[in-house]
Parts: sequence; structure tokens; C-alpha cells
Amino acid sequence: MASGDPESSLTLIVPGLLDPDVIGRGALPDAPRALATLLSRANIEPFPGSGPIECIARLAPQLTDALETTAALRYLDDTGRIPAGYCLAADPIHLQVGREQIIMGRHQGMDITPDEAGVLRALLEADITRQGIRLEITKPDHWYLFPSIPPESVFASGRDLSGQGIRDHMPTGPDAGPWRALISDAQILLHDCALNGRRATEGKLPINSLWRWGGGVLQALPDTRPPWSTAASDDSIVRGLARLAGCERVAALPEAFGAAPFNSSSLIAFEAMDQLDIESRWQTVLKRENNWFLPILDALSKKVLAELNLIPTNGKRYRVTPRLARRWWKRARPLQRFA
Repeated sequence: MASGDPESSLTLIVPGLLDPDVIGRGALPDAPRALATLLSRANIEPFPGSGPIECIARLAPQLTDALETTAALRYLDDTGRIPAGYCLAADPIHLQVGREQIIMGRHQGMDITPDEAGVLRALLEADITRQGIRLEITKPDHWYLFPSIPPESVFASGRDLSGQGIRDHMPTGPDAGPWRALISDAQILLHDCALNGRRATEGKLPINSLWRWGGGVLQALPDTRPPWSTAASDDSIVRGLARLAGCERVAALPEAFGAAPFNSSSLIAFEAMDQLDIESRWQTVLKRENNWFLPILDALSKKVLAELNLIPTNGKRYRVTPRLARRWWKRARPLQRFA
């Protein structure tokens, strides 16, 4: 955060920060004191929202309609362009056989190389284009389909359902049959492909399907004042929302509060921690204490930062200003009180 801007404000979305299972560790000697101080001295108000994307839409209602077009938002972040027409993500994934149904074993982190993406494209594209669908690959694991006729089917909204059965997330609607057939055809082509044999020798999971999700048409917003001047997140859909909103600068998440020259009104959105075990989540909270909450408390105390809006997705928003931060008589309460 750049110093010397007394009007600077920061909105910090940290999903799962006050998860009771994690904060139960708060009685340990290394409990985050700066975080506890910020929470204890904040003005607290209700704030619904279960994740970063929903919270951002609540903060900037003009973005609400875009939440139905998550694939296009990621495409916007990948390319800097709003896709023309209907856009559907179709990412290479690993499926595994569960006890009762097929389960998504892995989506993100498949470690697909550009050469592997090229091999997959050569294998699958002809079958896809025969259906009147254009395929575009922006990154080895970011694939998109652009049908000439927008489908009437509804596709899964979730991009990563790791560990979940896919039966209830398949396409549904008037033209779902051909889309389900397209998925089955891709799985047949991928089943015995030589690429997966090579991946197995390298200790990688096989790629045995394409996961279709987030379909829709993304509309540009009216030319209005952006809700934030800068935004940072490691979530490509969050970055896509920020780009759609017209933020001047959109970047990946910095390592720490002072690592990037944010100023004026800034949005920082962390990804959810629900894929981590309890100990890893606690260690993440401690890391954020040192990299974020300690310097933020210091910036508020020195009036470098004019306002902090901390949103831990627990149904509340914690607002702290320099005046509130200096309320020394409000001692830091145990974190468990806020869980």
C-alpha cells in the first residue's frame, strides 16, 4: 500500500478466516494479536456472502448479473477481452470411479504442459468442431468452447468439484443430450491415448475428460466509476470481475500488504482455504497475521490507511479507521469470541 495517501481505503476479503475449527487454535501462544486487535476495535455490521465472488457482487451490485457467466469472466482475465457471444469453459480434468458414481479427482493443478495441450487439441478438436463449436485454449488448462448457436442447456457453475460426484452437475435442458454425448465422446478418445501413458510414467494423473462449466454471455457494463481503483487476487474469476468493473489495475495477490503500490480504493480477495487441513489453515492465518494484519494495523495507527473493511465471509463486516484503531482501551479479545 502506497504511503502518503490519507484517503486510501482497503477492502480485504478473507474467506474462512474466522472458521471456528481453525480459530479454536487461537489460545496457543502464537495467536494473531494484530488480527484480534483489529476485530476488537472495529465497528461490526451484517454482511452476507459465502465467498469472494458473492461478496464482491454485494459490494458492487452492478456486477451481479455477471456472476452467471463465470467462464467468460475467466476468459476476460486470461485475454483482456470480453468474449463475443456464448462462452463455455471446457477444462481438461481427471475423473475417478467412486463407490456409487464418477468423482472429480482433480481439476486445478493438473500440471498440463503447452505440448500436452497441443496433443490433446489435435486429438479432440475435430470432434468438437463437427458440432459447430469453436475451441480456444488460452492456457494449457484453460479451454473454452464457443458454439455457433447458444445452447439452451444449463451447465455446472462450479469449476472445481474435487472429491464430488459429477452426476448432479451434468448439463440439463432441452439440448442436453448432444452435450452429454460430446462429453462421452471426449472420454472415449482420451481413455487409451498415448499421452496419458507418458503422464503416468511421470507420476501425473491421466486426463480423461473435459469439464464444462460457467457458460453464458458476458455483457460490458456501462461506463461508470469503478468501485475500486486497484484489485488483486489469485482467483482468475475475481480478477475478471475487477476488469469488468473497470479497475485501473488488476494483479495477482502480492505476498504482503506493502508489496504492491496500491492506493486510493483497493480490493484484495484471498481464495478460500477449505481445501486445506486444519493445521495448514492455522499456519495460513499466522502467515497473514505477519504479512497483512500487523502492517495494516500499523498503517491505520499512522493514518497511512484511512479505512479497512475486513470481510471474513462469516456474515459480518469489520470496519476499522485510524480513530477506531487507536481505541487503546478496547483490549484485544480472544479470537474465539469472533468465530
